[in-house]
Amino acid sequence: MRTQDRRSFSVRAVVLLLAGLCFPLLAAAQQPFDERAFSARPNDLIAAARTIAGPTNAEVVVLFDDTHIVYDTAGRAVETMHMLYRIGTAPAQDWSVVGALWQPWRQQRPTIRARVITADAREIQFDEKALAEAPITAPEPDIFPDGRILRGPLPATSPGAIVEVQIIIRDTQPLFDRGLVRYLPLGKLVPIVRTAITVEVLGLGGLPTAGDTFQA
Repeated sequence: MRTQDRRSFSVRAVVLLLAGLCFPLLAAAQQPFDERAFSARPNDLIAAARTIAGPTNAEVVVLFDDTHIVYDTAGRAVETMHMLYRIGTAPAQDWSVVGALWQPWRQQRPTIRARVITADAREIQFDEKALAEAPITAPEPDIFPDGRILRGPLPATSPGAIVEVQIIIRDTQPLFDRGLVRYLPLGKLVPIVRTAITVEVLGLGGLPTAGDTFQA
């Protein structure tokens, strides 16, 4: 096998969840939300959501949930999370807020970008000035967490609207001196059309490459 400086382990999955909805098979085909973040036209996103996700009788339908992590040679990560979801008839409050957690001692303040596309295809950009920063609440009195949370309310999250969010978190130093550890949850408590997880490691040997086969 040819030696590569850029090793990557890529997992791509199409997730079809049946929770009172039956998504068409065309969900696996190329869709507007597969394009570069924030590049798809509002009208195209609205039309695709109506075709794929069906009527707005579900609280929320996630159209695309993408996580891309790149590790450098020192073990520092840049994690980019990109998600699009369609608000249904009764949106939960959690889906009307955008936020991210980070540890200031080893990570930069997250970069958060978002837009809301209303049911009539109007695009409303999220104002980053609406973000508020606060320490993470301790679960127990004798626990002192070192993390912080950055969050803010999304505009116009009415039924039929599509929300697009991108969150980027950059490490300033690795979590451990040696080795890589990452917890990557897969799935949510709402229907999901497509999920993609990509992990790339730069300049490290002995890792699975994109050509290797994995079985779950």
